Amino acid sequence: MGYSREQTPTMAAMLFVLVLQTVAMDLLLRRFGLPDVPRLVVLALDASSVLGVLGVMVSCARRPHTVTPDGLRLRYGRLFGLDIPAELVASARIDRRYDEKRLVRLSDGELALAVSSQTNIVVELREPIEVPRPRRPWTTAVGSAATVRRVRFFADDPAAAVRAVAALTTTTTGERAPRPVVRARRWDSSCPCAPLPVPHGLRPTRRSDCAARISSSVTVTSRCTQRDEAAADRSFTL
Repeated sequence: MGYSREQTPTMAAMLFVLVLQTVAMDLLLRRFGLPDVPRLVVLALDASSVLGVLGVMVSCARRPHTVTPDGLRLRYGRLFGLDIPAELVASARIDRRYDEKRLVRLSDGELALAVSSQTNIVVELREPIEVPRPRRPWTTAVGSAATVRRVRFFADDPAAAVRAVAALTTTTTGERAPRPVVRARRWDSSCPCAPLPVPHGLRPTRRSDCAARISSSVTVTSRCTQRDEAAADRSFTL
């Protein structure tokens, strides 16, 4: 389940601007005659920004959300990952929101993993799970864990994602939820193609087949009648 389609145009535009900035800055520093050492330091910083944006784009495209028989795995590139066991998934539905202010939000028993400030899928859990708070990029300490019972995230194709997650839904006994009942097609009795009532043990027959058989039998009967009438005329003439 991909999730990077919404942010790709924005990040591509940002990448293009950063590349232009890097080239322009290097030319400007050369113009003013800055020594090579500070100029190369500035160039390395600009190049690291370009590589950082490019790395996020590639990692988000290559590390999508996944659904397996074991559960649901949510990702955002290499920055975030969460495994939800299949037995904890209670339901999934589409619910679009456009007001997320952070990439990862943990509040009121809810986890929101946004893309371009958007989420469009809600997964309700049977039991709460602990989610570690994301750490700051400049620290190595792991953030404290928060308990959540609802997870929001974004997918490029929310309908397909909901179907995949809903397949993980289990009953309290651990058995898979029953498949949806497909109702049989209702036939109009006036339609010549509607099926006829079939006695037990006999092959179903369509009205069109019966009509063809009846038509052929009527044709044979009419031919026999015409032959008998011709024979009777001949005997009467004799």
